[in-house]
Amino acid sequence: MFLKRIVICCVYLLFFGVAFNVGIKIEASEITPKKLILATTMKNANSALMLYHVLVYREAGKRLGIDINIVAYPSKRATYLGDVGEVDGQSGRVYNYNNKHPNLTIVEESIISVYFTAYALDTNIELNGWKSLKGTPFKVDYRRGTNLCKIKLPNVLPHDRITAIDEIKLGFRKILMGRTDIIVGIDDYISEELEQAEFKSSGIHKVGVMEEVTVHPFLHLKHKVLASKLSNVLSEMKKEGLMKYYLSFARSSYQICKESKVQNDSINCWLK
Repeated sequence: MFLKRIVICCVYLLFFGVAFNVGIKIEASEITPKKLILATTMKNANSALMLYHVLVYREAGKRLGIDINIVAYPSKRATYLGDVGEVDGQSGRVYNYNNKHPNLTIVEESIISVYFTAYALDTNIELNGWKSLKGTPFKVDYRRGTNLCKIKLPNVLPHDRITAIDEIKLGFRKILMGRTDIIVGIDDYISEELEQAEFKSSGIHKVGVMEEVTVHPFLHLKHKVLASKLSNVLSEMKKEGLMKYYLSFARSSYQICKESKVQNDSINCWLK
């Protein structure tokens, strides 16, 4: 009888202990954090898109009373950190990213629309959408970690003609050496790399638009309540014309800083 009472007490304490802990977790998730770290896979910390991200999240964070920082990681690392909650989310992923990453929740308002485009040296190549690659003999490269390319290309080309590369410039060099035909990816990244002296007069050019997609912030589920608040703030900023202004400013500043004496530190250049 005594043993039975002990077992009942333990079950009672265990049940209410768990319930109490769950209650604490739910309450904590509703507290607005003072700081957020969002991961990005952008390798060039001084690119126009990175400047744009910094501007957008700095203003959005100010309106929410949160210090939002964008930190660059290698693609696999960024994905892992976001999934396990060691960072607070992803600064920009395509609309369906959380289909394969259920620990993240989408911020419904996008931060930008981007074009996935194809570049080649051959002037006879013309593409329009992913399906236009089907049945072609082309070898295609894309930057490792670009998930949309990883998903779409195997649907239209054999695996042995698709290569993931670490940097866009490697794809350009392979095209010039005749080792691949096309590089596919986000147009802003490719066009910026094409402006480098090594490739500017190479003859590599845009040969088609594959898809336009919206890019969204994704937050870890522990910040699920914050997702709608951030969405509302981004929506307000769009209505005020701030997003367009920031994008224009980032692109023009990138060009100015690139040509200035502080071209290797563009962020400091435009922050002055």
